[in-house]
Amino acid sequence: MKASTILATITTLAATTLAAPSAATTLRRSTDSAPVVFKVQLTNDVSGKNANADIIPNSGIQTFGQLFGATFGNPVLATSLQAVTPGAGGNNVRCVVRNPAVYGDIYLNAWNTFVDLDGTPKAVPVDVTQFTIACTL
Repeated sequence: MKASTILATITTLAATTLAAPSAATTLRRSTDSAPVVFKVQLTNDVSGKNANADIIPNSGIQTFGQLFGATFGNPVLATSLQAVTPGAGGNNVRCVVRNPAVYGDIYLNAWNTFVDLDGTPKAVPVDVTQFTIACTL
């Protein structure tokens, strides 16, 4: 091989090796700035109505009336809640659902992706207008 060919090959290899980390860093920075979105779906199995809502973790408590009132009307009647994007935030999003009339928390996350809101084996629509959800990351 000619010396010029060897030198050109070494130069190209060195340039691409040094350039690769900076390109990866740039890509990582642009994706880190995008907010994590945890998408949930509220369903009424009797009427067939359902709607999705995007929840930004660490943005506070929201009522189901605020999230789904435009689609479901008032009152918001539903039977279940499901995590549509359970892997958001690297499986680290944890949501707490609360029924103001009942003591205790219901958890929705990457491992517990479905919540039966009516608490019965049959689909019985429940007024969830004042139920709340708060997600953290």
